Amino acid sequence: MPGLHTLDTVDQNVVFDVIERTFGSEIHLLHCNSRRPMRQLLRYVASNRGGMWWISEHEGANTVAPDTNLLSEHLKRHLPSADDLVVIESLDWFVGRSGADETLAMLQSFDRLAREQGFTVVFPVEPLAMEKHVWARIRALAPHLPMPMDDVTNAPARTEDSMLLDKPDQAELDEPGGTASRRIEHPTVVHLTSLPEAGFNHTVLGKRMLQWKRMGFDLTTLEPAMAMNDLHQAHTLYTEIESQIKRCVDALRRLTEHRELFAVSERERFDYRLMNLIDVQETADSIEDRISSR
Repeated sequence: MPGLHTLDTVDQNVVFDVIERTFGSEIHLLHCNSRRPMRQLLRYVASNRGGMWWISEHEGANTVAPDTNLLSEHLKRHLPSADDLVVIESLDWFVGRSGADETLAMLQSFDRLAREQGFTVVFPVEPLAMEKHVWARIRALAPHLPMPMDDVTNAPARTEDSMLLDKPDQAELDEPGGTASRRIEHPTVVHLTSLPEAGFNHTVLGKRMLQWKRMGFDLTTLEPAMAMNDLHQAHTLYTEIESQIKRCVDALRRLTEHRELFAVSERERFDYRLMNLIDVQETADSIEDRISSR
């Protein structure tokens, strides 16, 4: 089925299982463009089965910047053949970086190219990461790829209680460099003290990342710091993410304090965007705008 499709999940275990069961032996080569490093993709895709590229702001031989123009150039430079399948993650990142109109124009050009060449493009997407009107326009260009019923794991419905992730261990919060500077009413996230550059190393970074992951934050953009030999560069990236998480914690507290002002779907959308560090400042501003106007 040449053309574009969206898959309503970003769970790679589900994504590649559905692709395998839906397309199976019909796939000639699999071209993966992922927000996760290639070493993680090797758990799902054989290295001799196609190409793998990392969607990242960090330059490298096998990286693609989250920019619509650069992704378009990349796809044309590594043009898939008939019966190839292309997986492109982080569509929400492209919308945030390049804007909805440019992203939709990119999708239109991809659709024409895919139909002309006979290949298929699948975008794993979490719909909550998108504004409703943007998601509706994307879905019109890239129809839903249904998941076979026997592939779907029976998972409990997401309730208000299930949205609350495990709290970090108190022992971890009391460790040097990890003490909570102040607790907030949101039961899953806390402010942690900043890590200065003096004494900063991969062990300290790994411990802090574990604390944030246990709170539920997606740290994909911080993972490259663990592989950086230059600790100054690693600390610079760390401080960028730290400032975003601090804004997220404050925004989540405001969302909890004024939960009665928001519909359930709004709370879920804001919660998802903040925990995944998507357009943090814009999301925080939207929360404040709604609080002040309701």
